[in-house]
Amino acid sequence: MRYLALLLSVFLAACGGGGSLSGDPDLNNYDFEYREEFSRDYAALSSGEVLTLRARFVWAGPRAERIEAPQHVVLAFTQSAFDGNPRNDEGELLFTHGAGALVGEYGLAMELWFRDGDATNAYVWRQDHNRCMVEVLGTIETGARCLDDRMSSNGYITSAPGFALQKGIAYVLHIRIVPGLDGQKELHAELYQESGDTFILVQHGMVRFPPERHFPVQGQALQASVARTPGTEGEPVVDYLVF
Repeated sequence: MRYLALLLSVFLAACGGGGSLSGDPDLNNYDFEYREEFSRDYAALSSGEVLTLRARFVWAGPRAERIEAPQHVVLAFTQSAFDGNPRNDEGELLFTHGAGALVGEYGLAMELWFRDGDATNAYVWRQDHNRCMVEVLGTIETGARCLDDRMSSNGYITSAPGFALQKGIAYVLHIRIVPGLDGQKELHAELYQESGDTFILVQHGMVRFPPERHFPVQGQALQASVARTPGTEGEPVVDYLVF
């Protein structure tokens, strides 16, 4: 815990890879950015390396004011496999595939993106829905893959029943993609929240996935990605720092 707080303060002082995410009307009030300095070569998937990203997020506004409207931010490694997707102000395509973590009004979530026919879809696990897998394009009602609520080699996501998303409070997401069994990968995710002069671990989880489904474009870099959910006009800007 002390190591994380010290590491964060060092990168804040150095003004690392940071920026702001705001509602872009041209993207249905969605926003996303890629941080090339933290992206990885495609070969890293098969090399046995551990792929790591950390980011600090702060919703603008009065400190500790609760955010009632559903919304979230994303930290992920991604790929773009559809030229028809929307583009941001830098002309970059919105990603279609990848693996990463979210923090929103429900706390931590883990998400795996893929193409489903003509649309981008994703599998999501969080502490509600009994920690069972939900599809972004529709809830899976039968045969859903459910996770444990404590550390398990089969996948898990811990609970934080009292979690409340607040303005002016720093949240840190930490993701790792590590080699798993039978050619699979494991997505590990942690959510920390600012508390005084340090950060406390709020939730953590792990889910396994086949890399060829969620990173299908051979040779394309794994983009270090930050994003915010589509929302309504006037929602607070989210400042971020990737490190």
